[in-house]
Amino acid sequence: MKVHVNLLHPDEQRYQGLVSLRFIFLASIVTLTAVVILVGSFALYSFFSKRQDLVWARDQWLKAEPLYKQTLALQQEQKRIKVVVDELNGWNHARLPLHQLLAELQRIVAPHPIQFSRLTITGERSLVQPPAVTNVPKAEAKSEPAAGAKPAVPPKPPPAIPAWRFRITIAGRVFGEAGHTAVVAFNEQLQRDPHLVNIFESVHMQGLSKASRETQRGNEQVFTIEALTPLRKFE
Repeated sequence: MKVHVNLLHPDEQRYQGLVSLRFIFLASIVTLTAVVILVGSFALYSFFSKRQDLVWARDQWLKAEPLYKQTLALQQEQKRIKVVVDELNGWNHARLPLHQLLAELQRIVAPHPIQFSRLTITGERSLVQPPAVTNVPKAEAKSEPAAGAKPAVPPKPPPAIPAWRFRITIAGRVFGEAGHTAVVAFNEQLQRDPHLVNIFESVHMQGLSKASRETQRGNEQVFTIEALTPLRKFE
């Protein structure tokens, strides 16, 4: 039978390792404190650096704000001017070139025996729907939607374009035996004249008859010719 008796008092016990527990504890405290100081220093440096950047950015904004507002005002003014210019260009494209029309009528009409009594120009305003533009391929357009899939929303049609169609009515009288022939030739020339082809869409004679007894002077006839222009769009 063996009996082990420990005669060393607990207060007299010593740590037998290479490093004492107290040293490990103190080293841990110092290391943790150093880490906290480093992290805090970095955070403080970042705070002051960002604050300095913010102050600089505010200073730059105070300098650039008037120019920025002026630029926005100029952009708005540019948009307004563009709208006005587009409207003027559209009006210029839609208007009837009266100077060209009157010059051609004066050039092609025979001063004798034709005499104009009235030239009336009326405009009829309408809206023209432009063709819808789609980028969907034909193969995809013909394919049926899968089960449960929502049908494709059709594209919104483009807005209608205002347009004008002008009606020009020429009334006058002719004299002499060759009056009828002169009016027919004048009507045909209105249809074939190269300077009027782009102005008139159709030209036809409304009437040719003898003048009334009250206004008849010899062999006098009155005529009416009506011409229509194609739709002239505001674009």
